[in-house]
Amino acid sequence: MTPAPTPTPPLAPDATLPVTLGERHWLDCLDAIADADQLRPWLGQARFRQRLIARLRARHRLPAAAELPPLAAPDRGLCRLDATALAACARAAGVIVHADVFARAIEAPRVSALRTRFGEALHRLALEQRDQPRPEPHTVAPANDLEALAAAVERDGWRCIGAWYHAQPRGWQAWLALAWDTTPAAAFADA
Repeated sequence: MTPAPTPTPPLAPDATLPVTLGERHWLDCLDAIADADQLRPWLGQARFRQRLIARLRARHRLPAAAELPPLAAPDRGLCRLDATALAACARAAGVIVHADVFARAIEAPRVSALRTRFGEALHRLALEQRDQPRPEPHTVAPANDLEALAAAVERDGWRCIGAWYHAQPRGWQAWLALAWDTTPAAAFADA
């Protein structure tokens, strides 16, 4: 019996890039002349990495990182999120948008159901943020329908990410669209 292959660890974030890019973006700019096993050592060499960045920028018409206008530290942090962390951020944003639903739940079974469905940390976040300014929900989910609430949280969370994306300068948008190309398309629809 052949042992299962060991999954390759994700690429380390690159401080020379304004966003976090997945391995497939690097492989794509190589036009099939190398595979993932060859790519990793190449990315570790500064000279080759710069050539790869130039190919990536040319392929996607991206401005140089040095040409991008500076962003505030929280915005730069958001730009560095990978797809998994971005989805968690969108979910947290959606929970904040729908904080009133969480705050109105006072019966133990309902509170327990919300904690089970969204997790203790997101439930606590909603309660902590309920008195803060936030966008209006696109649709108000029925208080007793957890699946409808989860869908509304997801939709409105991505809507928040999309609104933030559209508020960024064009050069940043180009880099973000590449890094976040697995994001639901609705997030990038004009707000």
